[in-house]
Formats: sequence, structure tokens, C-alpha cells
Amino acid sequence: MGTKYRGGSDETSALNAYINLIRAAESVMRRAHTYVEGKGFAPSEFGVLEVLRYCGRLTQGELAGKLLKTCGTVTANVDKLEKRGLVTRERSTDDRRVVTVSLTSAGKTLIDEMFPIHARCVADQFAALTRVEREQLRELCRKLGTGNASRVRNVGSGDEMKDGRDRSGERVRRVDRRAHPVRATRGRQR
Repeated sequence: MGTKYRGGSDETSALNAYINLIRAAESVMRRAHTYVEGKGFAPSEFGVLEVLRYCGRLTQGELAGKLLKTCGTVTANVDKLEKRGLVTRERSTDDRRVVTVSLTSAGKTLIDEMFPIHARCVADQFAALTRVEREQLRELCRKLGTGNASRVRNVGSGDEMKDGRDRSGERVRRVDRRAHPVRATRGRQR
């Protein structure tokens, strides 16, 4: 399934790649998490257990950073895991805002039992690719996820100067706000 948007070739190509990336990721994650969900865990809860198993004790903020989740999401996940006796929290005596999370022995035993099966489920999803293709995919994802951040500009938000250049002097393509309802309503009350 491709985009129905008919913009420039770079935009159309990027949108098509984006759609394929998201659809593939959603499909693979849904199938790979079947086992985890069957054991009564949300994927994000399982992620907390996995990170704690392989990284050790972490603050909730560090967990959020490793999982690419908000602190609120991590707090909710840790609440559920703590009620199940799988993790413990310890508030810092130096700074009461800092809460460290660690696995209990029951949590360690559970993740040690579950993770090899989860890893096999993930490997099964990637069996459609050769080892070389998996490494290429990994490198492309890394490049996309980290290498493009400096090029991202919030076009149409006031970051561009009057002459159509951004603050660094690069030319910025203007966006017709009428064609973008979200941008068109920015700053106005609904």
C-alpha cells in the first residue's frame, strides 16, 4: 500500500518508505509479542523486565530512555510489575525524586524463562531475511533513526526567516497552511 499523496518525488518516495516501514514494524511486533501477551504481559511491561535483566538496576528515568517510553508509561508498567512481585522500587535517600528499579528473584527467574522463547519468536519473524539482509536492515534503521535529526526542521512554525531561509541560512520550502489543516489551526482557538 502506497501513499495517495501526489507531491514531489522525494516526498512521495519518503512517504511510501515510511508506510512500508510502519506496516512491517507493526506486523512483526504483533506476531512477535503473541507469546508475551499470552503470558499476561503487555509488550512494554516485558520490555521493562528485559532491560532490567540485561542492564541491571536503573532509575525510572533511565528505563524510560532505554525503552523510548515516557516516564509516565514506565511508572505505570513498574506499578503493575511491582504488584506482581517482579520488581522492587527504592527511593534515593539523597534525592527523593530518584527511584531505582530492580528485578526481584521471581522477576529474574521469569525473564530468564521467557526471554529465550521471545527471542525465538522474533527470530522466526526475521527468517524471511538472510543474515546479510538483517544486518543491512539494522544499519539502515540506525541511519534513519539517528542520522537525520540535524536535517529536521519545523517548516511553517516560524523557524524560517522572511526570505524563506531557516536560522542557519538554508533555504526552506514554504508550506501552504491551507493545505495542512493541523498547521492552519495552530495558534487559533477551535
